[in-house]
Amino acid sequence: MIVCLSRQRKFKTSLLISLKLMKVVKGILIAIFIFLIVLNICLTIFLGTTFHKMGTVILSTLILVLIYKNSVSWIIGICLFAYGVYYSLFTIFYNAEPGALEFTSALNTLIFGGYTGNPLRHIIHIFPFAFYVVSLIAFLTKSVRRQYHITE
Repeated sequence: MIVCLSRQRKFKTSLLISLKLMKVVKGILIAIFIFLIVLNICLTIFLGTTFHKMGTVILSTLILVLIYKNSVSWIIGICLFAYGVYYSLFTIFYNAEPGALEFTSALNTLIFGGYTGNPLRHIIHIFPFAFYVVSLIAFLTKSVRRQYHITE
């Protein structure tokens, strides 16, 4: 009986730690997305670069998916992450310009401009793909489905 109670207590504390960690990660991601939206707008206004409308819409949708926790936003998130993985694996190699789902292109433009030899530029370029893969896996876990009120 004592072993069973200690296991339940450990499970509850680990669940609380994971929920707090998820809130911190969610807050950091929302802050990064808002920064990227503001950066895209500022680059368009002050430097005259092209405004990536769909990238801004994708970032806004991601913010809404992270904030509102219901089954519709979970389905939108799953579809967006799955399409992001597909887009990054199969269509990114054929495009000359960054597409809608490459939301870090404004940051690359600001930091590196036209220079493509820096390894940090490639890391920033790969971040959306890594984000889509990790988010797709995370959204399919039981704890995230429970937060979005998805029953089995």
